[in-house]
Amino acid sequence: MLASTSTRCRVAALLLACGLASCAGPSPNGAPVPPVGPATARVTTTQSAHQSSRGLSPDSRPKDLKDLYVSDFADNAVKILKNGTWRDAGVITAGINWPTGLFLDKRGNLYVANTFGANVTEYAPGAVTPSFTYSANAVAPYFVTADARGNVFVGDPGNGSASGQVYEYFQGFNATVAACTPGQASGGNAGVYGVAVDAQGDVFVDYRLPGGITGTMAEYPGGLTGCHQT
Repeated sequence: MLASTSTRCRVAALLLACGLASCAGPSPNGAPVPPVGPATARVTTTQSAHQSSRGLSPDSRPKDLKDLYVSDFADNAVKILKNGTWRDAGVITAGINWPTGLFLDKRGNLYVANTFGANVTEYAPGAVTPSFTYSANAVAPYFVTADARGNVFVGDPGNGSASGQVYEYFQGFNATVAACTPGQASGGNAGVYGVAVDAQGDVFVDYRLPGGITGTMAEYPGGLTGCHQT
């Protein structure tokens, strides 16, 4: 168990403006796990203990309402820590199944990538039960983000026997509107582990090359439609 007064999480700076960084840990499905990055963030709490923290997401709401959300896959929970004191402010367990990536949009909606659940659950601001579940085409979701319009993007490493994908949902609709395989023109990939979207709608993806040793990034200018990777 991690010490409650000195919880450390190796934060991987995956992509520009991600809003979340995922911590390396054992892969639940045999897919390779990406190495953590060089940056280290220290989260100090006074009351909470986190079995196996794997993802962090800062709250994007106004400053006086900001909290920190931590995915704890060993406890199958998302822990909420109060801004400033970092004391326990709540916990989400409904709909959670081996949580990894987290994302909070500017409206306060929380998205959780549930790797064992093969889905992404969405929670309205302040809610502890999911308002919607995205599962179409999902295998082992690892990372989730949303753009300014609310469209949901998921990085999925797959099950280790095929290339991972990045796919997109319209908010509130359980059907993928686009699904792309990074590196498809050069042999596919060994897992997709990060995704971010900029203000222009360009999609950036962090993935591992075949063999699982080297990581790289792909850009899809204008979005995933057509899967035009640069």
